[in-house]
Amino acid sequence: MTLVLWDARRYDSDTGTATDHQAVTIEEDTITSIGEAGGDMPPGARDLGGATLLPGLIDAHAHVLSDTSRSPGFGPPPARHGEPP
Repeated sequence: MTLVLWDARRYDSDTGTATDHQAVTIEEDTITSIGEAGGDMPPGARDLGGATLLPGLIDAHAHVLSDTSRSPGFGPPPARHGEPP
């Protein structure tokens, strides 16, 4: 499967620069090309509208401690009637 990300802003952490209007082609799980997004957007491409891409960035954070009373939907479910708290 091939995916084209159209009109992306690509950040290069090696140089600390960003390049606008890029087309990134991904085949299977591999980036196969990055270049100028010129002309018409190819059929089936995803228009990112200038959103920034950070290749290699992995969200690997963990919430070890959290005040669940301030974050509805997180933490254990409330005790049911008759259950110990």
